[in-house]
Amino acid sequence: GFGAAPPLPALSKNTSVMGVSGLGAVIQSRPSDLPDLAAPLARELLGKVDDYNTEGYVEMRHGSLVALVCSQPSEVGNYLVEELFGDNVTTGMRLEIMGAISDGAEELA
Repeated sequence: GFGAAPPLPALSKNTSVMGVSGLGAVIQSRPSDLPDLAAPLARELLGKVDDYNTEGYVEMRHGSLVALVCSQPSEVGNYLVEELFGDNVTTGMRLEIMGAISDGAEELA
């Protein structure tokens, strides 16, 4: 047989922070597949928790969500509004969603 696949390595603090910190710049560069990935990326960002209490993490995640709203307003905006009124959304997530929509709209205005 092939045997069991090796376990995936745990993400380190640096890997997690680097992924979120560089995301805004990648989104703003508007890669060709962004329209297809914007809503799923927003979903991942909303569910992402900073297990390391990293300074500035919440702001980096918020900035990435705002960049998504600005770059793909229809796709990401529709997704965020659906989530805002969803059943399995915490109050904190609702506040985060409203903040991202508000800040994105302000940037687009």
